[in-house]
Amino acid sequence: MRFCCLGGRPHRVHRSAELIETRSRGRPRCPRDRPPRARRASERARAGRRRSRGAVRGTRLQRAFVAVTSHPPQIAPRMRGSRRRPSHRLRSFTRRIHSTCFSPAEYHRHMGTQRTSILFLSADPTDASRLRLGQELRDIETRLRLASARDAFDLHHRASVRVGDLTQAIFDTKPAIIHFSGHGSAAGELFLENDAGQVHPVPPEALEALFALCKREVRCVILNACYSQRQAIAISKHIDHVIGMTQDIGDDAAIAFSAGFYKALGAGRPVPDCFEFGRTELRLYNIPEYRIPLLIQRPTVKHMFLEARDYLVQRGRYFERVFSPEYDLFVKLFAEDGIGRGCILIDPDAYENIGDILDDVYTNYLHEHVPILSYGKLWLISKSAGCLYPIVSWQWLLDSDNTRHEELWTWSRKTRPSAVDLNRGDECVILFNRTDDLAFKKRFVMIACNSRLIYNIAHSWNIKRIWILLSRLTEIPTIEFDSNKYVYKILIDLMDIEEPMKHGIFVDSQLSESELASLERFR
Repeated sequence: MRFCCLGGRPHRVHRSAELIETRSRGRPRCPRDRPPRARRASERARAGRRRSRGAVRGTRLQRAFVAVTSHPPQIAPRMRGSRRRPSHRLRSFTRRIHSTCFSPAEYHRHMGTQRTSILFLSADPTDASRLRLGQELRDIETRLRLASARDAFDLHHRASVRVGDLTQAIFDTKPAIIHFSGHGSAAGELFLENDAGQVHPVPPEALEALFALCKREVRCVILNACYSQRQAIAISKHIDHVIGMTQDIGDDAAIAFSAGFYKALGAGRPVPDCFEFGRTELRLYNIPEYRIPLLIQRPTVKHMFLEARDYLVQRGRYFERVFSPEYDLFVKLFAEDGIGRGCILIDPDAYENIGDILDDVYTNYLHEHVPILSYGKLWLISKSAGCLYPIVSWQWLLDSDNTRHEELWTWSRKTRPSAVDLNRGDECVILFNRTDDLAFKKRFVMIACNSRLIYNIAHSWNIKRIWILLSRLTEIPTIEFDSNKYVYKILIDLMDIEEPMKHGIFVDSQLSESELASLERFR
């Protein structure tokens, strides 16, 4: 223990203070006086502490920046996890951001936040009736500008769209929503413009192929054109939400629907709600065309069962099948007898081949009614359209003793639904064989020909025309039939046939063009 004199009185100095004083005597006070190695080590330590403090400060500032830019400047937001209001430093930082830094729109661009791109396409050919497309565009811009989420949308416009402009506009804007406003035809075509400004029709198959390539970016397509239901159904195979028109629609109705749709979209509503708001806008303006817009959503299930009470509507003493628009994308299977009162819905575009459809139908709905591997023997699916067209290969009719069932299974695994004209919206019947196989197959006939005109008549779904065609063809026995001589082979179920056919195979007997033309004109 040592003593020192402070103000004339001795005071004790602790031993630790003595040690500190002793150790500090040999340490250089200036960092430049230290050895080079020690000086570099201390500089690295100080730099690490500065980086850690800067990272923490940067994280706090970034969090504060996000909180501030999402609130008005007069409201000081509370930090998450704290009950106190922000300190004076955060409040001053808030004022600096709102006065000198970013607006909300600039914040989205600066931070790289995803904004929804809307592409408005319009085409008004000179040889078609004039439309008020400019008024529709102005109403959409106004509704988005007044919306609370206006900074989340980018609206792009392309006028007088030609075929080449369509794909280029999609590449340039990368839209999530595509809105087309213009003309459509009752044949299912969409009217763009050619280089002369006149009508250039685009078929639904071309639009389907285009949107199949854009399905990763595009989430919604609006076809504000007359008779655009067929195009909407084709596009909905690849796009989540598609809006079309079931028939012709006037300018006032089209403009009002667009205004109501984008008003709800700017408020942050989902697409189905926006569609309903668009229809409600028509009703508020007393426009009777509110039933014309149609929303088609891409199915998320491959198959489902629909109870009869969900689609049967009583009309006097009879019941009528009335399905909601969301079921238009399914093939409807009705049982001839069995499996209760209901309907099986199948999405044909969700399957690679016919065999997968048969597997799902049997496993989920028919396993209690028929044994396994009995398709073609005890049950059969036929497409119903005036006549019944069985979904089997033509060899099935020639297999009278059912010994070539393996060929039918192989055919079903190699055949796509579109190859047998099984498309969305079709109606089919499940036929059950309650008699022997020979009697069951005698209700079917096959027409073999090389003429495309005869093929079209056989698929005309007019039972009277088909009966007249059969009377002018030649019926031959199975042994004499050479499948290599004929290009087209069509199976038809004649249903309520009084006298079964002898052989059931009818071949082209070189009918004249005049005879075929008279058959085609027959109603």
